Amino acid sequence: MRKSFGLRGGFDMSSGCVMKRAVDARLSWRSWLLRLQILMVSCLLAGAGWSNEAAVLGVWSGGDSLVEVTATGESLSMRVLAIRDAVYLPDESLGEPGSPRRDDNNPDPALKSRPLVGMELLSGYRWTGKRWEGKIYDPGSGNTYSSRMEPDGSRLKMRGYIGMPMLGRTQYFDRVENCEPSVAEMVAASEAELAYCD
Repeated sequence: MRKSFGLRGGFDMSSGCVMKRAVDARLSWRSWLLRLQILMVSCLLAGAGWSNEAAVLGVWSGGDSLVEVTATGESLSMRVLAIRDAVYLPDESLGEPGSPRRDDNNPDPALKSRPLVGMELLSGYRWTGKRWEGKIYDPGSGNTYSSRMEPDGSRLKMRGYIGMPMLGRTQYFDRVENCEPSVAEMVAASEAELAYCD
C-alpha cells in the first residue's frame, strides 16, 4: 500500500523508508530558498552602498558657507556656492573693500587671485565601498588635506587629516532643502544663484 503526502515521491508503507525523490525534492527546495536569501541580502547590501555613495550629493551648509557636492564621472566635485562674508570689509588689508574675497592664503602666488565663490575644493575623490576619500583644499589655511566624506544621518560628515584620520578634524554640514534666512543671507552676499532662493 502506497500513500503520497504531497511531495513528489511519497512514503512507501511497504518498505518503511522515504523515497529518494522526496528527499531530493526537499533538499533542492531548501537549497533554492537559501540561494534566494543570499541573493536578496546581496542586493540589499549593494543598494545600501549606492545609497551611501549618492547620499553625499546636494547642497550643504557649513555655517558660514554653502557648498554643492556633485558627481563627476567616478569622482566628486565640491564647489563653493556662497559664503557669509563674500566681500572684503573696510578694515581688511587683503583686498579692496567691497571686492569679492579671493584665495589669499594659497601658497601658490598664481592662485591667490582666484575668487572663493565658485572654487573647487576636492581632488582625487574615490568611492571605497564604504565612504568617499580623497583630498580637500582648505582656503582658510591654504593647505590641502587627506579627507573622508560620508553621510551621518541627515548630515554630511567630513574629516580632514594629515597622515592618519585620527590626527584630524571633523566638520559637519547640514543639507540645504529650502531658502531659510541664513541661506538667503549667504546667497545674497555672494550674489550667487540657488534654485531654492529664486
